Amino acid sequence: IGWGSIVEDEITEKYEIFEDKFSYRKSNGELKSTTIKTKQLKNGFASLTHDNLKFVEDFLEIFDGRIYLYISVASKIEYLVNQLFQDYGNNLFQDADSLRYSIVKSIIRYQPKEIIHGIYEDTLGLVDLIKNFYKKRIEINRQNLKLKMHETKAFEQVIILLDGIEDNFKIDWNYHIAFYGFQQYLEANGITNFSLFLDKEGEESRTLLAAKEIGLNNVSELDSKDSVGIRVADMFVGIFSKLLKSL
Repeated sequence: IGWGSIVEDEITEKYEIFEDKFSYRKSNGELKSTTIKTKQLKNGFASLTHDNLKFVEDFLEIFDGRIYLYISVASKIEYLVNQLFQDYGNNLFQDADSLRYSIVKSIIRYQPKEIIHGIYEDTLGLVDLIKNFYKKRIEINRQNLKLKMHETKAFEQVIILLDGIEDNFKIDWNYHIAFYGFQQYLEANGITNFSLFLDKEGEESRTLLAAKEIGLNNVSELDSKDSVGIRVADMFVGIFSKLLKSL
């Protein structure tokens, strides 16, 4: 989220008025997007209470044509699968792209809780979890092999490939993709003179490093308490991501 420096004071004042209006929702002195829960958006804005709807409406009223929005959305499942099979390419004997697609599709379709938990909580034993899931699906498919023949064949190929991956596989979350898109966004909007401020995170600063590694030099970290821009971005992304999860 960004805006020209000429309107910095005006937008800052508008957001601070919004924060003061809903100060009773603050946690540890800061208004966070966690004030809206995913379950409260089960049916989109239609399932919001009157108070929550007013909160979202007042927040969105801050936005006008002077505010720039760039959103990067990535599928953790797709990213994970690409990481698992990063050493496998297409050749005469295997279509690695097709297998990746089959895995992503099957995980989204069947929603295996153990794999979803592994993706978000613990990736060390993930390879075994995925193999066990496909072995179970193959056994189930054998009850109706005629209809599930192609799916079963794909799952058998996946298991063979997974046998060649280390059991202690650990996913390496990479933030470069968001900044590649950001560079394109800047070019498309003719923005050349800017400063990028990121929400300060831990000692590793992986987001900051990713931005610098792709050539964004005018970038720095700030504590959200000291930056209205970061607080606005946090609130927008929080609401947006909860809508996505509900969908």
